[in-house]
Amino acid sequence: MKNLVNLLAVLSILVVISAACLNIDRTESQFPACVTPDGRKIGIGNKADTFAINANDGQIIKKISADKKQGAVVCSANNEILAVYSDEIINIETGETYPRRIAGSTLIGINSNNTLVGYNGRKIGKKRGAELEVFVEKPTDKTDVLRLLKLPLEKLDAVKLNKKSYLTLPVKLLNNNNLLVFAGGKPRTIPADENHDFDPDIWGFYKINLENGEISGTKAIDKFDNAVNLFNLPITDATANGKIAAAAFSKTDAKLVVAFNTETGGEIFRKSFDETRKSEMNPLRVTKLRSIAISKDRTKIAIAALWSESGKGRNRKAPSVAIYDLNTSELISEFAIEDGEAFIASLDNSEIVIALDGKTVVQLNTQDGKEIWKTQLPKR
Repeated sequence: MKNLVNLLAVLSILVVISAACLNIDRTESQFPACVTPDGRKIGIGNKADTFAINANDGQIIKKISADKKQGAVVCSANNEILAVYSDEIINIETGETYPRRIAGSTLIGINSNNTLVGYNGRKIGKKRGAELEVFVEKPTDKTDVLRLLKLPLEKLDAVKLNKKSYLTLPVKLLNNNNLLVFAGGKPRTIPADENHDFDPDIWGFYKINLENGEISGTKAIDKFDNAVNLFNLPITDATANGKIAAAAFSKTDAKLVVAFNTETGGEIFRKSFDETRKSEMNPLRVTKLRSIAISKDRTKIAIAALWSESGKGRNRKAPSVAIYDLNTSELISEFAIEDGEAFIASLDNSEIVIALDGKTVVQLNTQDGKEIWKTQLPKR
């Protein structure tokens, strides 16, 4: 009888825990950090905590916490930092709140029209062939008006030949109320000739008009490379006008970063990280590309890469950031950074802002990597 009582007690605890887990908000942010358009503030989310940080000195301006919620952080065109949950939107600095109607979505950001944009489900990338659904709403709108825009596959040249094995990913909110989207598909069949290579994966960049849902292809819609496969989504970035778009393919033998002029379709930058780098101990190779960012003046690209020791049982890591000239592909500077899931939040002529694991934000000089300031986010 005693054992039965204990078993019932354990089951009761599990039921309570399960119920609590079901109430946890699963709203996510595609980008873990953002910088306001005036460059003065940085927003960063760390699970249930969201911070506003002074970009000049790294001091925390304000912090808000929400129990049983996992929110997203976005920076508005009005230089506000907003914490977004499934049921409400909070202005971090003023505390003002707005209603929200989408649960369990992934936030891309808020554009110049004060339009909040997200997409269906949690972060896309682990599942293939998932149709992209984009949600559009205005935080200040007190009505229940909400637009759902779907990405019709027949309008995506890069995937229309194989609708069972493709990937889609929002890239950036553009300053003309469009959303830039990456889409790519794999070959439909195995070659009949065993000596014949697979046809290359094809990818491209498309624009969604957030007002009417119209899809338009850029000139960069039929790109392919035999060194690339689309088993996993690339890391992407683009300029605010969408004229330049870049993709970093990390799940390949040759880690590759390419950038295109989307108005002409021409490739303007290419860097393959397939070399071995000598070190004091064992040789190092790039094992992962973690983040890329195009500078505000559209002349440079920063690439955060993880260099690791080659060989079984070797685990020394040497993460770094390299900055290249977008026009000449020449290396401008390279410097070491702390280990962690690096996200490049902003890049300009003299400073770069990097978020590490959602726990640390650091601003570095782009010429030598010298630390300007570093902020360790407080734990709960």
